[in-house]
Amino acid sequence: MSNILRTIRQDEASWWVNLLFEQGPHHGDGVPCYPPEFPLPFELRENVWKGFLYVVYKSEVVGYGGIAKVIPHGGASVGTGENWVHYGDLVVLAEPLKRMPFHLSCRGFTGIRYTQKNLHELDFTSAGEEVRTLSLSLT
Repeated sequence: MSNILRTIRQDEASWWVNLLFEQGPHHGDGVPCYPPEFPLPFELRENVWKGFLYVVYKSEVVGYGGIAKVIPHGGASVGTGENWVHYGDLVVLAEPLKRMPFHLSCRGFTGIRYTQKNLHELDFTSAGEEVRTLSLSLT
């Protein structure tokens, strides 16, 4: 089982990202799905079911959530800008995101990155080393 990191566009509204950390369902136009869903424009190469999804936003791993299921999707719009994501896999979390226990810098990227490490269970130094191993360090 693997974990994945996924970047949310840095121009996404912070109120939208903050809703990913709150119990839903959320009401209104353009709000995130509940439980949180992350559509990908491709199929995953590794088994991530029961792993963790880590969210990178504005150069930081801001949160994580347990992956409840991965299912195909036929295309989806996401975010306040309703950005279109072509068909692929949909990662559905078990519950709202949880905040990382420390600030973990990480550059944004397209696609996903796989890791075998549970970043939120590591100490700050070890988590930073894993980010460097994934070539996502800011320095």
